[in-house]
Amino acid sequence: MSQSSKNTPIIQKDGIRQLLMEKTPFGFVYKNFFKRFTIVQSLVIWTWKRSFPTIMFLLVKLTKIALSFPIVGLATIARERVELAAEEKVLTPVPEVYPKRLAIRCPSPHEAYIFPAIYRTEISNFRIRGASNFLIGHDYIVHHDLFRAKYDYTSEELNGRMLISVRKKLACIFSFSNSDEMPVDTIEEAAVFTDAVSQNYAHFMTEILPRIQMFVSGMQSDMPLVIDAGLHTNLMAAIRLIVGKDRQLIELATGQEILVKNLWVMSVCGYVPFERRPGTESLAGHSQGVFSPVALLSMRDALRSSLQLSTEAHSTVAGGRKIFIRRNSGYRNVVNSQDIENALVARGFEVVEPEKLTFAEQVALFSSAAVVVGATGAAFANLIFCNPKTRIIIMIARMVNTSYYYWQNIACACGNRVIYVLGEGKDAALRSIHSDFCVSVEDVLSAIDAPEDIENTAISRAITR
Repeated sequence: MSQSSKNTPIIQKDGIRQLLMEKTPFGFVYKNFFKRFTIVQSLVIWTWKRSFPTIMFLLVKLTKIALSFPIVGLATIARERVELAAEEKVLTPVPEVYPKRLAIRCPSPHEAYIFPAIYRTEISNFRIRGASNFLIGHDYIVHHDLFRAKYDYTSEELNGRMLISVRKKLACIFSFSNSDEMPVDTIEEAAVFTDAVSQNYAHFMTEILPRIQMFVSGMQSDMPLVIDAGLHTNLMAAIRLIVGKDRQLIELATGQEILVKNLWVMSVCGYVPFERRPGTESLAGHSQGVFSPVALLSMRDALRSSLQLSTEAHSTVAGGRKIFIRRNSGYRNVVNSQDIENALVARGFEVVEPEKLTFAEQVALFSSAAVVVGATGAAFANLIFCNPKTRIIIMIARMVNTSYYYWQNIACACGNRVIYVLGEGKDAALRSIHSDFCVSVEDVLSAIDAPEDIENTAISRAITR
């Protein structure tokens, strides 16, 4: 079942930023003549992030198309909760780094983190919106418990669909569906799993699908689930493996709203902020992601079971496959990737392009891997399916604001660990966390050949189920 987006106002669906790009002379000139220049693109984005709040506050003050609401956490309004998993401590040993002299570039933000208890709750008469995990009530807007407005910048803000005012503790949104001309569709009961980052494979596998798994594992099979429309075929296949072929899925287009009289909500099962909030670059304490071991492992076991992949058959990686992930992307590429690929193929590695595989093929591939090598990217969310002895080697640029512990935090929650090979960013004057970079072939081979780190491996395996 898919909700139509034809009645969704374009400003609510696409946001102000897209309108400026598509409908103004400035947007035309920028897209056609200047966007290809990195320094211009960076300047435009910097300007947008700092000017959008003023634009939104003026719309709230002078028009009726934008409204402001106080923002509160889910735990604040969840009167009755069903706890599904207790809080967990996840140990996060320092990852191995090559070349070893650069290990100091990956400072540890913590030796461990505590993931909060996971619960299910019901709330009444809330609107949910496609491509958003904010829940819109009559008097306030609800965010999940790990969202910290002071630090976390949202995809909706970047695209100009909503604004978070940290100082005023308000959320400003476009809202047309309260009018008589455009009444909001209403359903009696459903569970919500929409999210602004649901289209991204890594966010989906570590934040959204684990919540779906935790919900359906203890809920009646006839409860409808609201998800985002337009998900990739592989993501839809993953959902169906978890929920079964008969459960009703309500697909909600970006910006499209429905009112749910009795709304079931799962607390967060994993989270990493979309971006740092502008102006907070000097602040300490930014999250590099936290993830629930019980949720990730429950999801992994459920997927393996649905695909009839025996857990026992994948308990060892002796004789397992050696995989090199070829990255096909417009950014964060390894400029000497072909040299690395040639060296690894000579050692018996097979080259894979995960985006060309079905979801089932990706699960089977990573479940059977002895060694995985590749550049940082969403494909590494599949490390969830790797086993504790799998050597997971991630090539990543050496940058000041790189979140080195993102992959390590995911891996440790699954009983795994990662090894980083640091590379030098291209175009030093204009480099960013999304810049291409170069990695030493010798460093990659050293990471492959290095003896196993017994201490770190023992720590990471302690959490394996």
